[in-house]
Amino acid sequence: MEIRWKPPPNDYIKYNIDAALFEGTKNFGIGMCLRDKHDNFIKAKSSNISGNPSPREVEAWALHKALQWLEQLQLSNVTIESDCKVVTDNFNSCCKGISDYNVNLNKCRQQVSSIPNSMMSFIKWQVNLVVYHLTRASRFYVYSREFYYTPSCIIPYIMNKMI
Repeated sequence: MEIRWKPPPNDYIKYNIDAALFEGTKNFGIGMCLRDKHDNFIKAKSSNISGNPSPREVEAWALHKALQWLEQLQLSNVTIESDCKVVTDNFNSCCKGISDYNVNLNKCRQQVSSIPNSMMSFIKWQVNLVVYHLTRASRFYVYSREFYYTPSCIIPYIMNKMI
């Protein structure tokens, strides 16, 4: 069974997000990439952030930052995908609590409600390779970077799909 990126519905944008803890450092990275239904690159962003939170907190933080960027871009009709099943399931189940993790997820739910026609779903990491590599490349950046052209770190993964 081949695992492949699937295009969003007509008139929608696909928004893949990812996060990574960088071993041996007290940093983590987040990455996000917008593509259209033809798998064409629209925009991307990645950040290298100081801190040493748990993996699920890092993934929830990535979702929060990704949604903030969506709000800034004033986009709607967005299919949001993450390869973190715990965060995706907790986000969709409306789990409650007072931990930083749950507070962050509640913020994310509020953010999504302000983005018309948006939905969140889980995908396997093998489908998320473009943003997976974008996130890992963020360790080499001092600040957040927005990309208005396809970054060199993901060109091979986008080109592979065209062959």
